[in-house]
Amino acid sequence: MSCATHPTSGSWLRAVIAAPLQGAVELYRVSQERAALRDLPAERLSDLGLSRRELEHELRRPFWDASRDA
Repeated sequence: MSCATHPTSGSWLRAVIAAPLQGAVELYRVSQERAALRDLPAERLSDLGLSRRELEHELRRPFWDASRDA
C-alpha cells in the first residue's frame, strides 16, 4: 500500500502557522504607522487630511485595534 500524499496536504499547516504571523506583522505595521504620525507637524497632518484631534483619537486606540474604519 502506498503512502502517497496529496500535494496540498501540508497547506493547512502552513495556513495555521502563517495566519497568526501575518496578524502579528500587521499589528506591528500599524503601531509603526501610528508612531510616525505622532511625530508629524500640524502642517503635514493637514496635508494628509488629519486634524490634531483625529490624530489624538487614533493614538489612544489600543494596538490590537488595527481596523481602518474606527
